[in-house]
Amino acid sequence: MVTEKKIKLLVEKGNSAIDSKQWKEAITIFEELDKIQPNTFPVIINLASCFANIADYKRAHELYDEADKIQPLSPEVNYSRGICFEFEKRDAEALDSFKKALRINKDNIDAWIKCAEILRRQDKLKEAIEIYVYISEKNPNRADVMCDLADTLYENDQKTEAENLLKKLIDYNSNHREAKIVLARIYHNTPGKKDLAIQLEKEAEGSITF
Repeated sequence: MVTEKKIKLLVEKGNSAIDSKQWKEAITIFEELDKIQPNTFPVIINLASCFANIADYKRAHELYDEADKIQPLSPEVNYSRGICFEFEKRDAEALDSFKKALRINKDNIDAWIKCAEILRRQDKLKEAIEIYVYISEKNPNRADVMCDLADTLYENDQKTEAENLLKKLIDYNSNHREAKIVLARIYHNTPGKKDLAIQLEKEAEGSITF
């Protein structure tokens, strides 16, 4: 008889293998757990994610289908399946999966971000901007989202808005590395601002301190 202690130890080892991206090791552990406790949702989801990460997409989708039967309308299944579709370069299906996750839980910020990233790749910049604005309003402390918003504004030829947003981020936090990198990239493509771009890059690397 398998003890609860052994099960707990296997779960810890499996999660540790996932954290260190040891996908095949994690698969071995979670398949053992699946034999001990069949049809356990976290085990199936972890297995699906591991198979997706080793590019065994057929097996991954079979497992996502199993997980969906165990917990219908799970945002986690749809989000994780969306990641798998992204690995497969199937952006349309990925976007549908992330949207399904959001229909179940509209507060899933990671799913919103994934939708925006795909829309950017599809050159649907206005839609991506709308999502980034929505996220930033709901989560004003997500500076990474603000940088993505600025980047997308710039791609959409809204250069002044992008520059002003990044300047505000840097004014708020003078050590904001990502904002400086994005602004430097903008300045490299702006006549007369190459020196500013170089300075920002040096600051981002930490060679200039305040």
